[in-house]
Amino acid sequence: MGRIYSNYEETEIARVKEVAEELGFSASSFQKYCVMLYIGDRDNAVPIIDLQNEMVQNLKSLSSPSTFIVSALLPDKWSSLSRSEKMQLAKFLALYVKNHGNEYEVYSTVNGSVTQYKKK
Repeated sequence: MGRIYSNYEETEIARVKEVAEELGFSASSFQKYCVMLYIGDRDNAVPIIDLQNEMVQNLKSLSSPSTFIVSALLPDKWSSLSRSEKMQLAKFLALYVKNHGNEYEVYSTVNGSVTQYKKK
C-alpha cells in the first residue's frame, strides 16, 4: 500500500483533528475519507453482510467511552460505497445501537444530518 504525505499549517492541523474527532475518525482516516469522497472512487465489491460484520467488529474494538459515526467504522471502505450501501449500513447501525442500548447510545446529530453515537 502506498502513502501520500500532506503538509499543513498548524491551524489547519488543529482544524482537521478537531473535525475528525467530532466525526469519530483519526486525522489520517479522515483525510483519506475526504480525498476519496472528493475524487468519487467507488469500486466496492464487498457484500453488505461482510461490511456489517466488520462494523460490529470495529464497534467492539472501540474504547469506552468514545464517540463515532457510521463512516468511522469502515474508514478504508466508506468512500467507495454507493449512497444506497451507505444508507443500508447507517440503518443497520441505528438498529444495532437500539438493540444494544446497554453498550451504545445516540450521542448527537452532527450538522443536522449525521448521527453521532457513543460507546458507553
